[in-house]
Amino acid sequence: MSYYLSPNKFLINLKRAAKAEKRAAGTGPLAQYQNDLAKALGFQSWALLHKNVVKDGFRNLQDRREQIGRGIGRALPIAASEYAYRDIETFMCSAFERCAVYSVPSVETPNGYSHSSISVSKTVREEFGDIYPEEFLLPAIKRIEEMGPWTEDESELIFE
Repeated sequence: MSYYLSPNKFLINLKRAAKAEKRAAGTGPLAQYQNDLAKALGFQSWALLHKNVVKDGFRNLQDRREQIGRGIGRALPIAASEYAYRDIETFMCSAFERCAVYSVPSVETPNGYSHSSISVSKTVREEFGDIYPEEFLLPAIKRIEEMGPWTEDESELIFE
């Protein structure tokens, strides 16, 4: 899988997940939830995780993303599914385009657009099936499919 998040964006998303968990649980300081995330990655604290992600940059980021994907359900049981959805949606938006935005309407094609569509379910499972459990993938797939058909992004521009 290619990188579609910077190390800084990765940390921001983790912090958002910790904040969402804190709001939903209604107890404990934010630092407790951030430390739970750090421990899911094998660090003793959020400060050490933050320091290492910033220092390493993109090196080891994919491994950390996969570790968090496998451990987020234990670290943040309430916010984990929404974190997975945002991660998957970010990937989809960086690698593909929604046909409604990218294509011209067409009555001659099955998806109703000038570009052929990809299988969201197949793509998400190929990219994230070894990272997130099926219970996180299914709602994410459903929400992304509800956005309409998606097509290959043929542009050379990369945005974060």
